[in-house]
Amino acid sequence: MRRFLVPFALLWLLSAATAVENKLIDLQPLPRHAWDKDALHKRDDPAGSVALQDHEQFMWTSGNETNTKVTAVSMVVWSRQDERILDMDKISFALDSVSCTDGMTLKFKNPLFYLAAKLAWQWVNYNDMRSFVMVSSWEGCGTPRERDPWVVSNAVFDDKASTAKLAATKSTWQKVSNTTVLDFGDIVLGHRGTKDKRFLDVSLNKAFTLDLSSSFPTEIVNWTMNTPFVDASLAINCVNCGTTGTLAFAGHVEASLFGGLEKFELSATPRNIAANLDLSLEFKGEVDFDGLPAPGKEWTLVELPLPSGWRVPGVLTFGPNVKINAGYSIEYIGGEASVTTGISARVPDSSVAKVDLASKNPVTISGWIPEIQTKPLEIEAQIHARAKLYTEVAVAASIEVFDNGLNVEVGIKVPDITVTAAAGYTGFCANDPNKPYGVKLDATLGASLGLQGYTEVKGERDVFLDVTLYETPTLYTFPELCLAAGEESPGTCIPQSDPLDPDDGVAPGVLRRDTSRSVALSRRDADSAFYQGRDPYYVACDEGRTRQIWVQKYQRPSRLRNNLAVPIIQPGMTCSNSPQNQCPASTWNIKEVPKDDRAGVTRQGWASEHIYEGNWVRDFIDYLVKNYYPATIEDPTVQDNTKCKGAMNSFGIQRDISTPNPTVAFNYSEALMQNLGTVHTASTLMAIFPNRQNSMKYSMFAGNDIDAKFKTSEKNTNQRVCSLGRIVTICQYMNYGEIRTRMKATVAAIDSLLDKMQQDVNIYLPSPLKNETLKSAHAKFFEEKYRGGFRNARNRLQDYASWLQGQAGFGDLDQATKDEVAKLASNPESYCKEVWPL
Repeated sequence: MRRFLVPFALLWLLSAATAVENKLIDLQPLPRHAWDKDALHKRDDPAGSVALQDHEQFMWTSGNETNTKVTAVSMVVWSRQDERILDMDKISFALDSVSCTDGMTLKFKNPLFYLAAKLAWQWVNYNDMRSFVMVSSWEGCGTPRERDPWVVSNAVFDDKASTAKLAATKSTWQKVSNTTVLDFGDIVLGHRGTKDKRFLDVSLNKAFTLDLSSSFPTEIVNWTMNTPFVDASLAINCVNCGTTGTLAFAGHVEASLFGGLEKFELSATPRNIAANLDLSLEFKGEVDFDGLPAPGKEWTLVELPLPSGWRVPGVLTFGPNVKINAGYSIEYIGGEASVTTGISARVPDSSVAKVDLASKNPVTISGWIPEIQTKPLEIEAQIHARAKLYTEVAVAASIEVFDNGLNVEVGIKVPDITVTAAAGYTGFCANDPNKPYGVKLDATLGASLGLQGYTEVKGERDVFLDVTLYETPTLYTFPELCLAAGEESPGTCIPQSDPLDPDDGVAPGVLRRDTSRSVALSRRDADSAFYQGRDPYYVACDEGRTRQIWVQKYQRPSRLRNNLAVPIIQPGMTCSNSPQNQCPASTWNIKEVPKDDRAGVTRQGWASEHIYEGNWVRDFIDYLVKNYYPATIEDPTVQDNTKCKGAMNSFGIQRDISTPNPTVAFNYSEALMQNLGTVHTASTLMAIFPNRQNSMKYSMFAGNDIDAKFKTSEKNTNQRVCSLGRIVTICQYMNYGEIRTRMKATVAAIDSLLDKMQQDVNIYLPSPLKNETLKSAHAKFFEEKYRGGFRNARNRLQDYASWLQGQAGFGDLDQATKDEVAKLASNPESYCKEVWPL
């Protein structure tokens, strides 16, 4: 039985578009006389007005018109032991002036209030442990809307001037509060209501509503890849796709800063929430990203306007947020196919999700299981596939108190579709056995709802609630669909050879449908393929670019870091190249990152470093062409005696070469590349180094200007000093013991292969190389390349440093850095002298 498998896998994520961020409404401090019914009476009581208290209450509102409904925040602050607190607003009517330029100086209008203050506030002078907090309300004493607290540790009084001089330092509410209670909600100014322990009556009926209506763009994904051996594309279109409905939140929170969470109630109720997807997926080509960086993208799909949140600057922030994002990643594609389907899902309005931490049963859920309507699932062409699609609306309400945050997040994922397709032959579909070809589709639809609550103190999240309310991956199962065909669909027939002959392992110039040549390479290991994600190298004399030299597969830094045998070298300076970033001489150093602290290596900013660069193999062949190959070759075994003087016949003609990493190469140029850093040799031949330094290293050993923009107006003094420091760290890196060990191991592996090549009677070698040997030629090349790179770095350092000394801004550097720049200008070898021999 002939069996053809056309692989395709797609993961399309419509998961949790960042919402349009509306500006927060800043609430205004409400004068005490507008809400404190005893404030006016206390003006006749000097001692009562100036008395230090163990707690104070403060108010902020969104307006100050009487008999109008406003959003209000009440904050009651209890002081710490040996500390008292006083609201300046209580005595502002009795003050002539207040200055906060040097501590805090208060000049009283009324001598009776001055004497009362002197008597009360001398309390702070009797014990060094005592202090009190004066909460400013005077212009010039902090941010007016924040009502900044000032910690007073000493008081001096001038009886003649009726002035109190306080040794005061501005602080934050988080530092001065022992316990804080915050209430917020809607009130009517001037309304007295019934007395309660809270000033505000906060009700769960004070709800805010989020509109989740959105329309998705028609074109979701349009991806293409074109390289010498890959021509693949993926398109995902969505017609009449989007979400509808609203989500209503209601809540009440009481919290103690140090006593913990006392009360937290939050509910979410859907109103006509629904999602609709009418999708078509079209793809073609042959590409496999197993072991290679797979293409992927995440972007904003829809932006949803939100109702404004509000805040008391420095005290409290309250606001909702909604996220709907889109993304995709591709694992592998084969053949040509088109898949279409449609799903509509609606969440019942009777659904409720409620959190109440004060209850023994903190989670109450009802409903939320979506009502599903489906449209036909169709497919064209032969395909072996698995695809997953889902839409997720993630809604959260957050409350931030000082540096602490309380959050509840509700993630609704509906629909969650999984489609699996399998292709087969010889009567694959039972309902039509006379047609040999067929494709079978199995599809299921699920839904899930998750709820998480957490506090956030000083940036550290403490999850107190994390539950999957339900997860139903098989809420609905489509009827099985099997389509039979009498012949193969266009673009899907790929000759199946040895399974170890990967699709990306075909030799340069071999057509993918050329079975005879493809099968001849089937002994190659599955992981030995060249790196299609990068452009190949070409020898300089190969004007027609007929023979590629391919970089072999290796892992990206974020995966390579998990191999603890691979060293990570971290320079002292950061990778930032902003004009503000500084790289003083104290950062011109490197260190090896410990094996238990490698999480800082990410895909961005780092490089999987080969140490012996791949382009050096090309340069070595160019070196041989220039110095050893004659202009005219008269040898019947040489197929090309004009363009590349036989070098491509030596290194590029296909032949099976036994190599240890992996086990076979199809020419000597590939065999050389296999002895550099690859997925097989990384443990002994590779390192991880910042990408910026790695790029400069390339220029250093290529003999180029290492920083071509050094003397241009595009850089300032900081950036130029950083360039100097980075070049210095590259020299240190190359001289680092572990890096030299890996370089020597690479050179030894190359020399061993060259010895093997020297003995190969089936390749052409010019007479000079028969007399001198390839190994000795490589030794000359490598010394010239390696030491020439260091020489280039020293020359550049000296030139850059000398020029920099005469530029404006050099005098602004710290003295130590200026001294080291001067040393570079006069003696660059002190920073960049190669260790030789290795």
